[in-house]
Amino acid sequence: MSKTFKIIFAASIILNILLAGVVIGTYSHGFRMKLSMRQDIDETLKDFPADKRALVTGAMESLRERTKETKKEIRKRRREVLEILSAPEFDPALYDKKVAELHTLMDRLGNEFAGTARDLALNLDQDERKALAEVIMKRRGGKHAYKERLDGRPGKPGPGPMKNEDE
Repeated sequence: MSKTFKIIFAASIILNILLAGVVIGTYSHGFRMKLSMRQDIDETLKDFPADKRALVTGAMESLRERTKETKKEIRKRRREVLEILSAPEFDPALYDKKVAELHTLMDRLGNEFAGTARDLALNLDQDERKALAEVIMKRRGGKHAYKERLDGRPGKPGPGPMKNEDE
């Protein structure tokens, strides 16, 4: 083999390894989040009685099936909004229309979720509702996980007392 061919072949292998690393790094976060979310739900549900565990898992599966098309529409609308934003000529009226459609779909999704949570809460005792609420808040928080504020209200911790430079 010629020296040039060996260099090109070695460079090709190195670039393929780098590409594989980028692909794995890009998509592994989503897999880990889905897996950890499922583990959190399973961990919470293990303390539930069998009938209530089946009720919660059934409700979540039903919710997932009922909202599948809405989620597809949301992804489609998001792509449309991004296309409008990145178009050579920005059309504010079309942008407002597509964002309104997106918000309507997201409201529908939120209402489905809230209705399912309400229906589940009717069949759970206070401790079970609290455990389920913690999983929901952790799941819904995404990278901004649910945290207690310093004053006991939900949300990010507030700032501590201000230090005065004169002291």
